[in-house]
Order: sequence, then structure tokens, then C-alpha cells
Amino acid sequence: MSVPGRSASAGDDGGRAERVVLGGLGLLCVAAGVVALLVGAGVFGEGAARRTVLDPELRRFAASHGWFWPVVGIGCGLIAVGALSWMVRRLRRDRVRGFVVAVDELGVVRLPVGALTDAVAAEVAAVAGVAESRAWVRHPRDPALSLSVTVPQSGDVPEVAEAVCGRVLDRARGAVGRPGLRCELDIRGPVSRGRRARGSRVR
Repeated sequence: MSVPGRSASAGDDGGRAERVVLGGLGLLCVAAGVVALLVGAGVFGEGAARRTVLDPELRRFAASHGWFWPVVGIGCGLIAVGALSWMVRRLRRDRVRGFVVAVDELGVVRLPVGALTDAVAAEVAAVAGVAESRAWVRHPRDPALSLSVTVPQSGDVPEVAEAVCGRVLDRARGAVGRPGLRCELDIRGPVSRGRRARGSRVR
């Protein structure tokens, strides 16, 4: 059983450390690129500008040792695999997987995000005047329920917004046990001749 406060703190520290490391690597790459451009432009002299990227000694060493380039290739491959694995872990970490709805001596009970969004989308679709609805959850650290609702030309946007931000949102907040769960609502109507799509956003 994890302590939510400690978990959030550890996640923030880990994210901060990753940002510092990536920021440092980015600065090094930018600095290396600037130096290379200056050298190529002849700022450090014509000799440096005409100099090959690999020194003759290094080329001779690579030519006389058959294992050199395979080792370099394997090293680059490992770096690429490590970068890809980090990206996958980061994407999984940024994804909202579920909400903790109960914690007791038996463990933690979570409500999957898919179950919540499917139920909310179905309930919104049942509201009078709604033609289509989609729901998803954004912002892992401060989750927000995002709703995209389409109404027909005869639909009443204020009534739909009141129903969604009223009973539908109240039920969603009660289901996950978060009275302060934010909601991002986008209501749009179809584009017709002489009439533009309508949209509103409620938080």
C-alpha cells in the first residue's frame, strides 16, 4: 500500500531530475552544434575549417582494427534502445490509468479510467439535445475530465451545458470520490449554411 503524498513527491523529484539531465544534454548538444558551425564557417581559421571530422590516426586505427566500427554501432544501438525505453516509460507514466476510490486493510481499489470515461460518455449521449459525445482524462498530476459534445442545429447549448456540468459531473465526481475533479467541456454544433459552429468551454 503506497502513501499518496510520498508517491507524488517521489514522482516530482524524479521528473525534476529527468528535466535537469535532459536540459543539460540539450545544452551540450546545442553548444557542440554551435562550435561545429563556427569551425565550418572558418571562425577558428581555415585550417580548422578544412580539417576532417575524424583524425587520420583515428581512421587508420579503425581501418586496422575490424572490431572498431561494430563496437561503435553496438554502442549507438544501445543508446537508441535506452532512449526508446525511456520514452515508453515516460508515456506510460504520463497516462492516467485510474482513480483510487477506496483504501483499506485489504489494499487499494482503483476505478479504471476507461470505465469512467465510457460511463460518462454514455450518460452525456443520453442527455436531450446531444448528438455525439466523447470523454477522456487529461493531466496525470491534476486529472481533469475532458468532454467533447456535439449538438444538432436544434440543440440548446445552455441546457446541455447545465445538464453535463450538473448531474453528469456530480455523478462522475462521486464515482471517483473527488468532489473537486475539474471538467473541461467543449460543446459544438454542426456547420450549416449561414450558421457557424458554436463552441463553449466550461471548467
